[in-house]
Order: sequence, then C-alpha cells, then structure tokens
Amino acid sequence: MKGVLSKVNTFIDLVDVTPETDNIMASVTAHREETNGGTRFQFREMPGITVKCGMVLVCDTGRYTITSIEKTSGGHLHALAQKV
Repeated sequence: MKGVLSKVNTFIDLVDVTPETDNIMASVTAHREETNGGTRFQFREMPGITVKCGMVLVCDTGRYTITSIEKTSGGHLHALAQKV
C-alpha cells in the first residue's frame, strides 16, 4: 500500500460524541496505519452499530475524528481519521 508508514494492532473505543456526553459505542481490536494523508483504522463491522463520519476513535496514541468510512466485502470497515 503506497504511503503507509507503519501498521500496528491496537485497541480502540468507538465514541459517539454529542454536546452533552461522549458515548462509547464499542471497544474493539483494530489495525492502525499511519499514512501521509492521516491515520487509517481497519476493524470488523459490529452488528447493530452504525459507524459514521464525525465519530471519534480513541486509542493509545490519542483521539481521532473519523473523516471517511468505507465498508469492504470481507465484513471490515476502513476509517480514515484525523488526530484531534
């Protein structure tokens, strides 16, 4: 994959942010890729949870706002995110 600087496994919290509160929707294992264009997270789809732009991913390196989300045919989601 062109532009990938590193790829690691990490635990993430998927957070739905509202003005009143941060609501943790799920905690999952993900692959994190630091790229020249931002950070890409890959994780499995979760039944009953809709992942959308604007949600926040929290991991050991900080908080990231999802800027785009893509479903793959293998049941995975690819989220491009920017560090907050």
